[in-house]
Amino acid sequence: MKVVSWNVNSVRARFDHVLAFLDAEKPDVVGLQEIKCEVGDFPTMELLAAGYHTIALGQKSYNGVALLSREAPQQVRDGLDDDPGRSPQARAISARFAGVNVLNIYVPNGNEVGSDKFDYKLRWLQALRDTVDNRFYDDEPLIILGDFNIAPRDVDVHDTRMWNGSVLCDDRVRGHLTKLLEWGLSDAIPENDPPYSWWDYRGGGFERDLGLRIDLALHTSRIQVTSCRVAREWRGLERASDHAPLIVEIST
Repeated sequence: MKVVSWNVNSVRARFDHVLAFLDAEKPDVVGLQEIKCEVGDFPTMELLAAGYHTIALGQKSYNGVALLSREAPQQVRDGLDDDPGRSPQARAISARFAGVNVLNIYVPNGNEVGSDKFDYKLRWLQALRDTVDNRFYDDEPLIILGDFNIAPRDVDVHDTRMWNGSVLCDDRVRGHLTKLLEWGLSDAIPENDPPYSWWDYRGGGFERDLGLRIDLALHTSRIQVTSCRVAREWRGLERASDHAPLIVEIST
């Protein structure tokens, strides 16, 4: 099964890229983040014509997640079990495909350490951990895809001095990621020489390879990863998202 995670930074603005990617890679399941549209504006019919079922959780202009799949999804669930915000944000959606549970998430950025948005990020990550514990078992096939807005280790950033202590590298957010791994998940990317998945639009970030790895795929031991790569060629397109797709080949 080929599974993809991709923060598209507006599905409508980059829909031609999405269609071209589906045609070129022919993935079985795609988790999109930051779709930035309400469900009624999501390109459901166009994607169906391209051979993909869709489920989406959206909100106007911000956030939003979706799952695209060749086979019809089962056991669809929106959101976390207990969203920590007063107004729940469109940041999580899950479904089951061919016996594999797929949870697609868009973790809050956090704005800056010490802000209300950073506190929300920490609470959201705890709610994510609780949701995983409530919904799934560590001995069943589960993969969590998404823009985690966390660089797991110093090797996952181009300049540790620049990013040290930031909302993407803070020890507390990394600690929440560690809790997920301790629950029974593994990172699909090999430890050695991890590829970046995000590059800032500013300052020629992509051209200079000033990137971070914040797009992750975490999986239980019931899933075997046969290959995993960041398809950075899609970041190099005109009007591209600032994230590249993460492509994971799995078997159970």
